[in-house]
Amino acid sequence: MHFLGGFWFGFSALWILFFSGYLKIPDRKTFGFFVLVAFCSSISVGIAWEIFEYIAGVTSFVDGYVFDTVKDLIMDTFGGIVSAIFLYKAYQKQIIKNNNVIS
Repeated sequence: MHFLGGFWFGFSALWILFFSGYLKIPDRKTFGFFVLVAFCSSISVGIAWEIFEYIAGVTSFVDGYVFDTVKDLIMDTFGGIVSAIFLYKAYQKQIIKNNNVIS
């Protein structure tokens, strides 16, 4: 579930920034920038979720909660990075398609 959550939040952030047309992003559309955006969005939501679990008292019943938290944050991050790879490839295809239409 954390992988899918990280993927979803990374995908959503990247789509809003690069594909929706809602925001004007300068020409910084490199693979590293895609990964940075997906990483920051997925890890932010993952940390917020872990804080929520702690405040809700879920942590008091689980042995090895620190290991579980670290694993969850790694899976959030991995999901975000996979979304960056997926959408960067889609972005490259869109650039190629636009160049072929213009030519």
